[in-house]
Amino acid sequence: MKNYLIVAAIVLVAAVALIFYQYNTANTQTTKLTGLEIAKMSYGFFGKMRMEDGRYSYREFCTGEGNEKKCEILPHSYTPTNAWVMLADLGLYEATNEQKYLDSAKNEMSVLLDNCKDNAGCLWTLVQMARLYKNTNDSAYLENIRNFADMLLENESQEGVMMNGIEARQFAAVYSLTGEQKYLAESLNRLQKAENSMDSERLLYTVNGLEVRDFVCSAELARLELYRATKNQKYLDAVKSFFDVADISSHGKELWHQTAIEPCIENLILLYTETGDVKYWNQAYNLTQYMITYRWDSPLQQAEKYNGDGAFLFETYLYNNTKTVTDTGYAVYLLSTMKDTEFQIVDWR
Repeated sequence: MKNYLIVAAIVLVAAVALIFYQYNTANTQTTKLTGLEIAKMSYGFFGKMRMEDGRYSYREFCTGEGNEKKCEILPHSYTPTNAWVMLADLGLYEATNEQKYLDSAKNEMSVLLDNCKDNAGCLWTLVQMARLYKNTNDSAYLENIRNFADMLLENESQEGVMMNGIEARQFAAVYSLTGEQKYLAESLNRLQKAENSMDSERLLYTVNGLEVRDFVCSAELARLELYRATKNQKYLDAVKSFFDVADISSHGKELWHQTAIEPCIENLILLYTETGDVKYWNQAYNLTQYMITYRWDSPLQQAEKYNGDGAFLFETYLYNNTKTVTDTGYAVYLLSTMKDTEFQIVDWR
């Protein structure tokens, strides 16, 4: 009888332990969302930042922790921001074929053009404009692109790797649309300036003898755009060589801000598109997963950083951070291109 009672007690304890395990597992199960689901959840951020004239407040500034968390929309506007919302619209349109996103992209372009007459920052929106042209085949957009590209030709190039990389990519994209050699020549010129500036950028990490510096992915994205425009294999080989060594997806935390992460993700997605090599897709996935885990102010409670408005933080959560429309627009676009891919939404703390 005593042995029976001992066995019964053991069985009861085991049953209770199993029930507790099942309950605990169910309540700690990681949520999964597709890239498209996250993109749509983030898209709502633009509405709260939009001003009456159609432009956007550039950023929301957040501080505090625990019950002291708070966010404030700052009144400063940045006219080219509309181009990044347009890019988000185009990403969602291409992912869903829903006309409302294309209509919204056209509206963003109209606001952009209305406010860009005397705004030099609008010269850095040609890649977004080119994507709208490709989706509409509207010759008026192509004419706008030419006009802005010609104005950019007359401007002195900016300092640093990021801006020279952006400009080099833009000229390559315009060359792809027009076939005009002046744009190709200037793309190569500004890419060279980006490369000449590389040693002045902050060293992020070193791997296998390769020094990986801040904003390097902007230069690599320009090189990849040159490959797509010219089909010259040397550009593709150079980009592959960099990412094969840099192991960028394992170093998300070293990429200080969102502006440095997103071009790396786009590079890797495009490398996969051009080569079919799944290793680039896997790296894009890993870096995007890092971005979602540590930068996304998710509406889901377990992944909320500040107020859960779906925006992306400029830096990894540090109890003092900024969320911008431009960074979030870029993220929505990238997530739309990974529309069916599932990501884990975890308790990041």
